[in-house]
Amino acid sequence: MQELLTAVAGRHALVVVAEEQRQDMSALARFLDSQGVDVLFATNVVLNALAREYARSGKPSVSVLVQAGEALQPSADLRAWCSSPDGPALYNQYGPTETHVVLATGNLSADSAALAAPSLGTPLPHVQALVLDEQLQPVPDGEPGELYIAGALADGYLDDPELTAERFPAGIGAVPRCHRTGDVVVKNPDGSFEYRGRADDQMKVRGVRIAPAEVVAIAQAVAGIAEAAACEVDGVLCLAVVAGADAPDAVIADDVREQYAQLVGGGDPAGNNALVPERVLVVPRTTSDS
Repeated sequence: MQELLTAVAGRHALVVVAEEQRQDMSALARFLDSQGVDVLFATNVVLNALAREYARSGKPSVSVLVQAGEALQPSADLRAWCSSPDGPALYNQYGPTETHVVLATGNLSADSAALAAPSLGTPLPHVQALVLDEQLQPVPDGEPGELYIAGALADGYLDDPELTAERFPAGIGAVPRCHRTGDVVVKNPDGSFEYRGRADDQMKVRGVRIAPAEVVAIAQAVAGIAEAAACEVDGVLCLAVVAGADAPDAVIADDVREQYAQLVGGGDPAGNNALVPERVLVVPRTTSDS
C-alpha cells in the first residue's frame, strides 16, 4: 500500500519487479533503468547486492532508495554509491506489520556519520514511541529497552486473543493501548532510535519474521535428519542438521533444501519462501563411549 500511495501522490508509475529479476542483480539493474525507475523500495539485503552491481557496471541510475523490512546495515559498496556525487538518497524506515511505518530517517546519504551507523529514525507525527524495561517502566535516554508503539495500531491477531493481549497491552502510563514490538532499542539525544537487537529469538529473513523453532519444526519431516538448529546470518537463513543413526544414505545439503521447499510449498529451493534455508551445514554424527 505504501508503494502504491507513494506512486499516486508523486505522480509516478508503479513498477513491480518479477521474481526472476529479483534473483539476478544484473537483470534487476537493467530492468530498473529500462523502466525509468527513480524511487526503489527494497530491503537491506537487496540494496547491498544492488550496490555491488552498481560498483561493477554503473547501473542502475535510481535517485531514491527506501529501505524497510530489515535492520539497515549498509555495505561498503552501498555507502560508496550513496555518498558519490550522483548517488541516490537513502532513507531508512521502520515499522512492524502491526503498525506499518512509524519511524523514519532523513536522507542518510547527506550525512556520512549517519550513513555509517544508520538509526531507525524519529517517530512520525501520529506516533508515540516508548522505551520500557521488563517492568514496563520508562528507561533513560541512552539505555537499552524494548520499543513500544502507540498510535495507528492493528486491532490484533485474527482468532488469537492470547497473543493479542500479550502484544497489545493496555494501560501503560497515559497510553491507552500500544504494541510491544520485541525490538530492543536506545533513544538518542536527538530523538532518534538505535536498533540493538531482539528481546526474543525472532529473525528477519527477506523481510519476513520467522522464529528458529518454525524452521527446526520442519526438519522433523525431512528424511534422515535427527537434530537441527537454525539461525540468521546477514539476512541469510542458515540451518545445521545432524543425520539420524538410521539414515540410509548420507544427508546432502541440497537435498535438505529441496525437501524444505516441497514441505513449505512451491517446491523451488531458489524461490522466495523465507522458511527455506539458503545455507545448510551437515554436521557429522559423533560417537561416545561414555
